[in-house]
Amino acid sequence: PLLNAITTRPPLFNEKRYNNLDLNALFDVVPSYQNIDLEIPAEFQLMDLPKDILIENKFGRYEMLFEEMENGIKIKRSLVLKKRLIEFQDYQELKDFYIELLDADRMKLALTKA
Repeated sequence: PLLNAITTRPPLFNEKRYNNLDLNALFDVVPSYQNIDLEIPAEFQLMDLPKDILIENKFGRYEMLFEEMENGIKIKRSLVLKKRLIEFQDYQELKDFYIELLDADRMKLALTKA
């Protein structure tokens, strides 16, 4: 249900960089906040409430919070990038951070018949 999910960008998956990287050339680096109320049909129920996710380092802060509602789940997701210009020597650390964000955005919810 993520409307502004993190997308893959080829410059973020190179083995090595030899120059600095301007993230704004790849996507908007403005903070992103989402609140999603996901209604679950009455004949299903959520197997487990996912654990909250917090990923933070010098490049940014990613948070996905989950809260049960009477008829579903409330998801609060935010991504705030702290740097726009990434120096080439920090590239691998940024790449690891970005892959971790991609994995978090691909989370799946498990439902069972009620």
